[in-house]
Amino acid sequence: MRIILAMAPLIGAATLFTTPADAASPAALIAAQQSSDDIGADGLKRRGDGSIDDSQPGQARGDDDIGPDGLKRRGDGSIDDDQPGAPGADDRRTEAEREARREAKEAEKAAKEAAKDAEKAAKEAAKDAEKAAKEAAKDARDAAKDEAKRTRDEARDAAKDARDAARDAAKDARDDARDRARDDARKDAKDKAKDDADDDKSGKG
Repeated sequence: MRIILAMAPLIGAATLFTTPADAASPAALIAAQQSSDDIGADGLKRRGDGSIDDSQPGQARGDDDIGPDGLKRRGDGSIDDDQPGAPGADDRRTEAEREARREAKEAEKAAKEAAKDAEKAAKEAAKDAEKAAKEAAKDARDAAKDEAKRTRDEARDAAKDARDAARDAAKDARDDARDRARDDARKDAKDKAKDDADDDKSGKG
C-alpha cells in the first residue's frame, strides 16, 4: 500500500505535465499538490508523498503507522504490543498488575514481619533489661548482707579479743599479786625467824 501511495505524486505529476492546458498554470500545480494529500483506506490523512501525516490527532510521531486492523505498527511493520487491544497486551497488563499486587502484598507482609520482629526484639530487650536490673539489685543486696555480716563478725571478734585480753590481764594481775604476797609472807617469816633466833641468843648470854 505504501508503494502505491508513494507513487501517487509521480502519477499525479505525470498527468499534470501531460495535460497541455494545465502545464503552464501555477494554480493547477498547487491544486495537484493539495489533491495529493488524501485519506487512506485506514482512515488516516496522507501527505503528498504518500506517507502518513503524523501530525493528525491520534497518530504517533515517527515511523509508527496504523494497520488495517486498527493497531499501531512500528517502523518495521510489527504490531506495537504496548497499545490497548494488541494481542497479549491485556494479558501482559493483567500479569503486570498481578505481579505488582503480588510484590505489594509481599512488601506489606515483609513490613509486617519486620515490625513484628522489631516489637519482639524490643520486648526481649526490655525483658533482658528488667532481668539484669533484678540481678544487679540482688547482687547489691547480697553484697550489703555480706558486708554487714563481715562487720558484725569483725566486731564480735574484736569484742572477744578485748574480753580475752582483759581476762588475761586480770589473771596476770592476780598472779602477780599472789606471787608478791607469797614472797612478802616468806620474807616476813624468814625475818621473824631470824629475829627470834637473835632473841634466843641474847637470853642465853
